[in-house]
Amino acid sequence: MSVLDRIRGWSPRARRRRDAPPAGLVPADRLAAQARRDALRASAAESAVAPFERELLARRERLTERFALLQADLGGVFYEMAIRDHVVMDVLTRKAAELQRVDADLQQVERELRGEHVVAAPPGGLCPACGAAHALDARFCAHCGHTLAHVAVDPTAPTAVQRIARTNGAGGAAP
Repeated sequence: MSVLDRIRGWSPRARRRRDAPPAGLVPADRLAAQARRDALRASAAESAVAPFERELLARRERLTERFALLQADLGGVFYEMAIRDHVVMDVLTRKAAELQRVDADLQQVERELRGEHVVAAPPGGLCPACGAAHALDARFCAHCGHTLAHVAVDPTAPTAVQRIARTNGAGGAAP
């Protein structure tokens, strides 16, 4: 290093460059100040929100947190069962049903926050285990966790009678 480089290194500007954080990193005090400013703006915006919306926002926050915890819990339980090569489907089904309940509640709160008129979805049927109504696309009963069997109905698919007739050689061409 030359004498000139050493002299330049002692200047206040060079010290600031040497002590500055690496490119792309933001000092913690700046992040904390930005977080305080954001919190003040959010509280000012929240004070303009109607009380019922504030309750919905708080409920959405709680449900989102619960959903994330349940999802992580379900994944963790499955992982532990898988590494021990002992998967218990009843436990996984109950946890998935609880996750489905929280997800349905969260979707309802989201619709209410968007101002959509919430109409109860027509039930897809009754649970064979407990008799509780479930949605058309539900995979598990939200009440007891029983696995729900769904048969996809294709209006263009041949009926059972047509399939039997075709396999027995009667009936000719398929519809």
